[in-house]
Amino acid sequence: MRETGFFGRTIDTTHIHSAYASLEGGFKLEPLPGGRTRLTGESHYLLNIAPASYWNLWTEGIVHMVQRRVLEHVKTRAEAGPKA
Repeated sequence: MRETGFFGRTIDTTHIHSAYASLEGGFKLEPLPGGRTRLTGESHYLLNIAPASYWNLWTEGIVHMVQRRVLEHVKTRAEAGPKA
């Protein structure tokens, strides 16, 4: 992760290196009627910045957006079928 300040200069700040850590993530496939499949994504992270209750609101939203984007991409590729 990079943090940039005014005029596009990179700032090397300590909190960037330890505030957020992605611990694990994965997918779960569940068979549904009609030959369909449900894909569920899950991830776990560690947030080490105070106040955690405030920053977790932002972090959960951002993580959710990333997960949604990944799942939409998987859906698009799966529904496209094999390439010719």
